[in-house]
Amino acid sequence: LAALCGASFSKALAIVASPSGDLFAVCPNGGTFLKRQGHWHFLNYAAITSLLQRHLGCHANLLAQMAFNLAYERRGALFVVLREGTLASDLVPDSRLAGRANEELREFASTLSLSSDDCSIIQDIAAIDGAVVIAADGSVIDCACMVSRPEQAALKRVGLTTVQQFDGARTTAAWN
Repeated sequence: LAALCGASFSKALAIVASPSGDLFAVCPNGGTFLKRQGHWHFLNYAAITSLLQRHLGCHANLLAQMAFNLAYERRGALFVVLREGTLASDLVPDSRLAGRANEELREFASTLSLSSDDCSIIQDIAAIDGAVVIAADGSVIDCACMVSRPEQAALKRVGLTTVQQFDGARTTAAWN
């Protein structure tokens, strides 16, 4: 739009209809609205991808696409991206312990990474209750696991003082 309307023309709006009848309205700031089956939804893919890029770099688009695919399928998922210096055991108490719940699945998942070859498998694993824990390099650290509150020392190592918790059914399941 900026190329077509000039960078100073900030009131431009793109409206696109899909073959299935969905209506998309795209604002100059990247905000996107979708009208599907008579209901409007706000979609801001650019903001989500930008946030993920700060933590995952080149792997951000793949994780965002998996999240969007799961949302489209009306399947929930909880992805946790570890900051540099954070150990999986700081967040997942039974990480790498023998005899843990879903041990075979969790061992298999730790061989996966955010790549086009593994994304469909990770996406299916993510739909299972619990969290999918991903390292900053895009490798899957754990899945179908319970997330604990990190100790103060672990929070301090990554420059945080408190835990932010965003409630929802899958988040509650992973926390509990």
